[in-house]
Amino acid sequence: MENIDCNNSMPEEMKENIEQIIMDSFKNKNKDKKKKFISQQLGKLYPDRNWSSILINKHLAFSYRASGIIFIGLFKERLIIIHGTKRTKKISSDDSSENEEEKDLEKNNEPLKSENNDLKGKLNDVEETIKKYESKIEELNLIINKKNNKIESLENEINKLKAEIERKNNPFNQTFYTRDQMIALNFISSDDRIKYAIPCLLKDLFVDVEKKIYEKFPQYREENHIFLSDGNIIKKFKTVGENKLQSGIPIIMKV
Repeated sequence: MENIDCNNSMPEEMKENIEQIIMDSFKNKNKDKKKKFISQQLGKLYPDRNWSSILINKHLAFSYRASGIIFIGLFKERLIIIHGTKRTKKISSDDSSENEEEKDLEKNNEPLKSENNDLKGKLNDVEETIKKYESKIEELNLIINKKNNKIESLENEINKLKAEIERKNNPFNQTFYTRDQMIALNFISSDDRIKYAIPCLLKDLFVDVEKKIYEKFPQYREENHIFLSDGNIIKKFKTVGENKLQSGIPIIMKV
């Protein structure tokens, strides 16, 4: 390393230390880190001074004036200027410029921290809202499932009723009766105008059989008629079987 200029009062040991620190700094390719390294190392060796360094291309013209210790040297095509001034007050061993940079950086980061906190708060609010809607959706799904189950139950009931109606309307499913259960009653009116046979079942009420006469002969509907079989008065609200009526035996209708 080539020394260009330095204070005459600078101790030889200080010059050697500065040269060694400069050479060590060039192990890092980053220019700013070189300057930082130099200032930090000199601050550790000579904490009574504030140290700063400048690295420029040796071909560039420059002028520099400062008080205090000045070291100017040439190393690897770089002109290096080291400047040390007496500290006016006690500070930590760390470089003051570094502390100022950290303070500025922290100050500049305050808005970012505040914005980040706001974003976190909004994110928490959004997550809470999502949880509420998810809970509401789950409740609605339960209600929908209950409704669907009810609809399915009603559809099954409707299908059963339809099947029952179809079964009853199907002629092949109609109830068939034996000959012993069925008889034909022969009606003869006392005015000799009615001679009419009506098929019926032994379990049919006689009054229902009587209605069939009036369907055929409506002119007799308005009168209250007495019916006789074998000289016995037929009880209208008893069944054909209970009145012991038989096929072929005439029933007299008194008019």
